[in-house]
Amino acid sequence: MTRTTIDWPCSHLDPESAPAAESALFDGMTVREVRSILDRFDLQTYRPGTRIVTEGKDGEEFFIIVDGEAELSIHDQPVASLGSGDFFGEIGVLDTGPRLGSVAATSTLVALTLANNRLGDVVVDHPKLGLNLLRGIIKRYRAGVTPARLAAAGSA
Repeated sequence: MTRTTIDWPCSHLDPESAPAAESALFDGMTVREVRSILDRFDLQTYRPGTRIVTEGKDGEEFFIIVDGEAELSIHDQPVASLGSGDFFGEIGVLDTGPRLGSVAATSTLVALTLANNRLGDVVVDHPKLGLNLLRGIIKRYRAGVTPARLAAAGSA
């Protein structure tokens, strides 16, 4: 995959958000495409300990971490650490169902936020982003489906 690197894609946001443009979500995309996408986002800062999304609650926001770290938990059990370039919130937005997990900042966290269920529109306008998003979801799924879990479920 070709990773697109740009100096600063978001004319209306703080230039420190440029690392988000190096997220795997933008692999193979032109600078123009990335700018078009990121110009739809807003920049948010969260304090350590802030719960950004809550499992079981509806949500309309999609997030890309610019700086800082967060923890994903399911049923109050930590399952993954997230950092710069990682994204979350896509499943609850795309299927309009409740959040499958909670995400809380473990350090000061800066994230690009796409509000109001606009992720579907962005994917329609930028199919490469949709493909990269799907690849990221599949990668997470594969990481969660370990041989031990399959054996415990009787599927191995």
